[in-house]
Amino acid sequence: RNVDYEAVFGVDVVSLIPQKGLQYIKNIIELINGLGPESFSADFLGSMFHSVIPPEVRKPLATFYTNQGAAALLAALTIEESTDRVADFACGSGTLILAAYDRKVMLLRGTITQREHKKFLEDDLTGIDVMLFASHLAAVQLALKQPTYLSNMVRIGVEDSLMVQPQDIIEPYQREIPKGQLKLHQFENLSKWKSRGAVGKRNVGMRFKVGKVDVVLRNPPFTRKQRIPSEYRAELRKHLSAYEKWMDESSSFWAYFIFLADRFLSSGGRLGFVLPVAILRQMTYSALRQFINDKYAVEYVIVGGFRCNFSENTSFRECLVVLEKSKDADSAKDAKFVFLRSEPTISNTDAILKGVMAKSSNETADIRT
Repeated sequence: RNVDYEAVFGVDVVSLIPQKGLQYIKNIIELINGLGPESFSADFLGSMFHSVIPPEVRKPLATFYTNQGAAALLAALTIEESTDRVADFACGSGTLILAAYDRKVMLLRGTITQREHKKFLEDDLTGIDVMLFASHLAAVQLALKQPTYLSNMVRIGVEDSLMVQPQDIIEPYQREIPKGQLKLHQFENLSKWKSRGAVGKRNVGMRFKVGKVDVVLRNPPFTRKQRIPSEYRAELRKHLSAYEKWMDESSSFWAYFIFLADRFLSSGGRLGFVLPVAILRQMTYSALRQFINDKYAVEYVIVGGFRCNFSENTSFRECLVVLEKSKDADSAKDAKFVFLRSEPTISNTDAILKGVMAKSSNETADIRT
């Protein structure tokens, strides 16, 4: 009762609810309370948020969030130390960031102190998303990982991450008109807008610097290039000019996030991405494949036989890709291609991980490598 929860409830949602809807809200609270949500794991709030986005909106706007089992698997394959710094530059409601938190706790043998929780939130885990509501959910869910451990800040920001560079300062969040992203399909430069910055209590301890990290996890938006204004594509090419020789005008939006990830990844670090399988074969992405070959060692490419994707409610055929930013490509281990016969879940992650990381090829009920 003595804690100021403005950082959690500071975004005004209640005023948008009409008076006639209050009884429905009360009924929902009763139902949720009966379910005991405190016992749930992973991105529960994010799953709820995603489920209320109409299907006809999800497809054109590429609002498909990562399956929680796939997120856990990616975190396990990329995060090797509890001290690893992890970033997701289009974090949505935080599924991959929450998976990273859980993986780091597991590497601490399943227990965490208040000091370690504080370090995770204030130093180790960074999430940025263009949508305020999704970023707010990520911040709330990170705080709820250990609700009795208090922290002054969480490194979640509302920004167009493709315009962010290493050592940039994410300023405290400003709620000034116009309020954030006005339409889901807008791709204009949000740096021109006033509604941006770090999620949390306004102007109190929420400024943070975005620096190099050890791991980047990402399920980028698969928006087609036709939906991205030419002016914005030109701005992206200018902002990511160091990668211009590997860019293709026909590439979808997600390709830019690979270059963004490289910009922030330390040497020897790992990328864990959910990507369309088009990256493996289409001529459009030949330059991007060359970029990966020049800079990275491919560790894992994982596809699923249980269904064609690792995102919720999408028909895109996807794969999980794990890359290491290698100093010496010649010393890299062989890439491992993995076929999963069963869907990864929170409960079977350890079993799947053991099969995926086996030194020799294996043929089991769940995995073929």
